[in-house]
Amino acid sequence: MNIQKKLIKIDADSLTFMASKENIEISISNIKDRIQQIIEKTKATHYLLCLTGSECYRYHLYPKYKSARKINAIKYPQNLKYLKTLKSFLIEEYNAVLIQSLEAD
Repeated sequence: MNIQKKLIKIDADSLTFMASKENIEISISNIKDRIQQIIEKTKATHYLLCLTGSECYRYHLYPKYKSARKINAIKYPQNLKYLKTLKSFLIEEYNAVLIQSLEAD
């Protein structure tokens, strides 16, 4: 019996942003649920969660890259409240990889 393996790469930066809610317990539950849903929908046997490091080459090419997100941070501060905590959680619990100078997506 030959079982086909399937590896998926998951943009963990977007997961943390979407999962971050009014408290950390709900945020962690959301991120776990989202990961499970992605794995089930894609029928992946393996996954790699990727996080962007502090430096991204895109800022050097275009300094205004993601400048609109500052506006979103003002409009939706609750979405940013637990980003660092969720990223640490993903690294510790899911072996997420933090890649310097590279975008996770």
